[in-house]
Amino acid sequence: MSVKRRPMSKLFLALAILLACLVTPHTLAQTSAQPPLWEETIFLGESVPLRREGQPLDELARQLFSSGEGELALSWTSPRGSLPLEELGREKPAEDQDYLLKAALRGPDGAVRHKELIYRVRVVTGTVTIRAQGAAQMQGEQTVLFCLRGQGLTIYRQALPDPDPQSGQPVLTAQFTGLPYGIYTVSHMGGGDGEQLCRLGVCQEDDTVDTDRRSAVLFFAAGPGSACTVGESFRLRVSQ
Repeated sequence: MSVKRRPMSKLFLALAILLACLVTPHTLAQTSAQPPLWEETIFLGESVPLRREGQPLDELARQLFSSGEGELALSWTSPRGSLPLEELGREKPAEDQDYLLKAALRGPDGAVRHKELIYRVRVVTGTVTIRAQGAAQMQGEQTVLFCLRGQGLTIYRQALPDPDPQSGQPVLTAQFTGLPYGIYTVSHMGGGDGEQLCRLGVCQEDDTVDTDRRSAVLFFAAGPGSACTVGESFRLRVSQ
């Protein structure tokens, strides 16, 4: 026996669409095709900043309205629904991310005006380059093992012969990439210079975080029992 199916009522269809809208996350995945109104760059491990050039985001949002008088509410549209902006300040994105913000200004007359905007946060990571030169390679050893520790990470890398050393002398090179900001210890696992401290993004003078200081170069002597290290240098980001 065939069963006759009744068409879905318009009311039920409307309710289904409304329910789908309620349960669908409203945050934007990674980056959006819509151009951002605000954009900031942070170091991996940092929280989303709620200020731009010293100005709080809610003050900047007020400027989007022709008349800034009234009570302003600025919220973040998260996967859990609309949340206060303070919640966004606890987010630590692991990659570039767009956030949808909603501003509502209630004027003295009680009328409410709304605006939506995209806040794009770009995330940069740190790189530590090891350059070991001298004894080990001169004696025919082809690799040297290094260990980086810090920020809950322990990573090992082999320093391999550099095919084109700028100094013209035998050099072994290793790189640790994709690192969050912080202070790291790099150890020579075969003796040699022992270990060095390395700062990524952290300014030694005041402990503030600076994305320009995201690359560090450490110099080691490759052989065991060698003298003290040459030192540490930073490569600054090229301005766009």
